[in-house]
Amino acid sequence: MKVCPTEVIQVPVQRVWHLLADPRQLAQWSGAKLDEGPQGPVRAGDRFVLRKRGLRVYFQVLDANPLQHLNLCVHLPLGLVNHAQLQITVLRTAACRVTFN
Repeated sequence: MKVCPTEVIQVPVQRVWHLLADPRQLAQWSGAKLDEGPQGPVRAGDRFVLRKRGLRVYFQVLDANPLQHLNLCVHLPLGLVNHAQLQITVLRTAACRVTFN
């Protein structure tokens, strides 16, 4: 059995995508600092680095389909690597479901 955190968010899918796919917005939203990365929404092959409390987290974008999904390879401190998949499903004009896998 596989369990994935899911949340229904009462905002348009464009706003959710903007927060997840723009490293500057992701840094601000998460309380981190963007050390390096693109100045707009990510695309497959992009890399960016966020820093928080002296720890750096490296992100590689494996796949990005705007307004639908984002697949990342996340390199954490201590050599840990996580493959994160974020799926966005439109429910209504101003609501969507975000699933983290």
